[in-house]
Amino acid sequence: REWTQDLELVISANKKITASYNDKIANSHIENLPNGISSGDVNFRSGTSKHLEKHHAFESGSNFDVLFLLSTQESVHRVLKKFIAAGDEKATSYQWLSDYYSQNADKYFNRNQRYGRANEFVDNLLRTLPYTINKEGNVDHINPLSIAEEIIRVRGEVASEWKNMMSLVPESQ
Repeated sequence: REWTQDLELVISANKKITASYNDKIANSHIENLPNGISSGDVNFRSGTSKHLEKHHAFESGSNFDVLFLLSTQESVHRVLKKFIAAGDEKATSYQWLSDYYSQNADKYFNRNQRYGRANEFVDNLLRTLPYTINKEGNVDHINPLSIAEEIIRVRGEVASEWKNMMSLVPESQ
């Protein structure tokens, strides 16, 4: 049952991240970012480390951080699968996230990690501003901020699914 409780904490923390970060941006005095994007153009901005830490229990010996990390990794995999299923419409986003994940998997997910690596992964996505790329005469828009938002949303779904599965495990296990 400990994992069920920890997954409930993951779900709770996940909900608070998006809501309170959006509130933080709504109450900020950011007029325009260096690339000309106004604060109303996107849902997230940089400076999330302290915000994410506020909603994360870095307890030594707790399963919470492991579950937060694994649910983040699973959500990245599910978002990648969703982008593949969307075909050409999400092909550029798929390629970008696939490359980003591949380049950063060792840093955030593989091997022994210190506490809070899931937060750092999401934080780096939130700090990456949208941009366009010109590929073979086609202009594609990459929005890491919306990708991060989707990962956070899917992480909530993953944690809910896992919590439901864990609630079915007998107490003696």
